[in-house]
This record gives sequence, structure tokens and C-alpha cells, in this order.
Amino acid sequence: MEGRRVTVTVDGETRTGSVTAVEYTRLAGSPVAVVELDEPLADGRAALAVGVDELD
Repeated sequence: MEGRRVTVTVDGETRTGSVTAVEYTRLAGSPVAVVELDEPLADGRAALAVGVDELD
């Protein structure tokens, strides 16, 4: 999954980026992808942790 191009929705806006890592939550073991965005958000964030089931 790393390197995969994805689309995510952040604050109602569609953003594109690349998966740089996949980690798992401690309690449930749910997969979470770290997505490096093509363009930073207005608040300066350039990467997000997103549930794998939320990726397009």
C-alpha cells in the first residue's frame, strides 16, 4: 500500500497524496495510513493519519 496514490476528504475538501506508511491502532488493531499530501493544508499540515477504509 505504501507509495499508492490516494484521495482523502479533509474539512469537506478533496485532497490527493501518497501513502507513506501503514500503522495499526493499539486497541482495535485497525489499519491507519499516513498520507503525505500533494499540497499542505491551510494550517500547514502536510501529512495526515487516515483510516484505510476512508481512502479512495
